[in-house]
Amino acid sequence: MKNALAEQTVNAWTYPLTVHAGHLLIDTEFGRYLIDTGSPVSLAETPVCLAARNFSAASSTLGISSIESIVEMVGTPFDALIGTDVLENFDIEISLAEGTLSLSEEFIDVTSGLSVEFIAGVPLIDCEVAGRTAQCFLDTGAPLSYLPGEWLRSAPSLGEIEDFHPLLGRFRVDTHAILMHCLGKKVTLRVGCMPSLLESAIGIAGASGIIGTQMFEQGVLSLSQRQQRAKFI
Repeated sequence: MKNALAEQTVNAWTYPLTVHAGHLLIDTEFGRYLIDTGSPVSLAETPVCLAARNFSAASSTLGISSIESIVEMVGTPFDALIGTDVLENFDIEISLAEGTLSLSEEFIDVTSGLSVEFIAGVPLIDCEVAGRTAQCFLDTGAPLSYLPGEWLRSAPSLGEIEDFHPLLGRFRVDTHAILMHCLGKKVTLRVGCMPSLLESAIGIAGASGIIGTQMFEQGVLSLSQRQQRAKFI
């Protein structure tokens, strides 16, 4: 069935994209979906339909997160969390300025972009911070970016805010203004001091930081797991 909310071209679908407290959500004829490149697993009570295809989804992940618990933490209703097990089937373009998210079954042009590693489908990008390189997960399910405290000591403070993570629940975190280069583009982000448990968890996969959705306020992302590349302009 054709999705009445999506604009469809040959082998590509463009969905209206909204942002709630830094979380990226698309509206489809079959429900409202949160897009999460930081999750290897999609969550929903029923199979999801996206880009005219049906995908299965888990009811929980690691026994700690269900779609109901994530909805409660995000603070707005949605029907499914779309993780990389679904997103890996498409090339993706995210434009907050246009309010759109596009999924393409054909390869999109990312030849002018940079090579990207994917860990369980989660993109791992190099970010330059004050002459040092941090490998960071690019996580569209995370409004706030994170780096270890040692990277933030000399950065201007932006105060303490509340955040949440499925592993940690809700917590308070100190934040700082950080100038960095992500995918070749200079951005200034609000970055939290990473909790030690989260630092240990992502460190197992070789990551030292997380880049959240504030980055997308400063450019358009084109991401292709199938081509192992990304472009941010």
